[in-house]
Amino acid sequence: MRSPGPVLWVFLLALAVRLAVAGSEGISRPPVKDETNYVAIARSLLRGEGFGFEVTREAGGRPVTRRFTSLRPPLYPALLAAAAGGNVIAGRILSALLGAAAAALLVLFCRRLLPRGPSLLAGGLLAVWPAAVWISGRLLTEPLYLVLVLGFAAALLSRRVLLAGVLLGGAVLTRPGGLLLLLPGLAHLALAGPRSRGAFLRLLLPALLVPLPWVARNAMVHGRPLLTTNLGVTFFGGNCDAARADPVPGRWHRPEESLVEDPPDLGYFGWSALTEAESDRRFLSLGLRWIREHPGDWIRLLGSKAVRFFDPDPHSAKGDRRLKRRLGWATLAPLLILALLGAGALRRRWRDLALPVGLVAVPFFLSLVFYGDARSRIPALPGLLFFGSAGWGWVGGRLRGAFRGAGRGRTSA
Repeated sequence: MRSPGPVLWVFLLALAVRLAVAGSEGISRPPVKDETNYVAIARSLLRGEGFGFEVTREAGGRPVTRRFTSLRPPLYPALLAAAAGGNVIAGRILSALLGAAAAALLVLFCRRLLPRGPSLLAGGLLAVWPAAVWISGRLLTEPLYLVLVLGFAAALLSRRVLLAGVLLGGAVLTRPGGLLLLLPGLAHLALAGPRSRGAFLRLLLPALLVPLPWVARNAMVHGRPLLTTNLGVTFFGGNCDAARADPVPGRWHRPEESLVEDPPDLGYFGWSALTEAESDRRFLSLGLRWIREHPGDWIRLLGSKAVRFFDPDPHSAKGDRRLKRRLGWATLAPLLILALLGAGALRRRWRDLALPVGLVAVPFFLSLVFYGDARSRIPALPGLLFFGSAGWGWVGGRLRGAFRGAGRGRTSA
């Protein structure tokens, strides 16, 4: 019987680790925070009530219930409904499978640009990386997003441009910031030489057309085209007085922490007197106004967000902060050093690096625009592991050369 290939072994390792951690945390534990929205949307779809979820808050001394129809991107909750039936346990198993698939896809992506050893190392590291394992135990968008983004990058390197565009469109419907990956995708095609002619439209059109029905639906519901109505609150939470005053500036803060006058009576979800889209627009305008009124603070905030994106210490306020700090310094710090070495070793192949650079640069840019923390770095992990594995290969090659040189010197003597 033929033994499983190395890519399958990476997948199985990643899946085993994720299921083990999910089980230790309690695979049936109730969803919390953002997870509750995705589960509620999935169950609403299964009941035939359409895309959305309800929120009840005390506003003006009385309970107010509002239904939000576009606050979350649609693809992950739709998959949660179709593949997991809205069930929490099945959803966590689905997240583990997606996280394991991302590790396997990273091997396939790296193989197009790196030798076999560093490619397997990159996938193996993603299989056991603490942050990647942690997020795969949650009912959140990142595992699906990583699968779609790595599928897009691997397909583009394999010259399956149309497939790459479709997968990128799916990534946009999972996390709208993925739309920016069009730039490194188009740059890759431009640098690929004469054979890339005519490929721009094959990438661009499906990447834009796949999200188009969702954007058109939102235009009908809200009166203007949009991908999500949480852009404003996400932006304001990272560009406000509370984000500036934080002991570690640049973290996201709830809007009511900064809005003393007319705070949102629905908190994160906005104002009960406004529609969903109107609250989104107001949050966005408040964030932009804060930047205009505090340009110096905003520039300092950008610097802090940049540091937080690469800081091995997540500065968590939770009880496990010491463990997180130790894991960060034990994993991310050496990875960043190796990634710099890898980037230097690959500098002469700069024409091949548009996609790996984009995998790091796009999450970094989004972190500067919105907020910086350990979770915002997760989409950049595949790119960092690509360069880190290349750096490890370069170091290994140097060491092997030194040992061979020493061996020849002893033989001559």
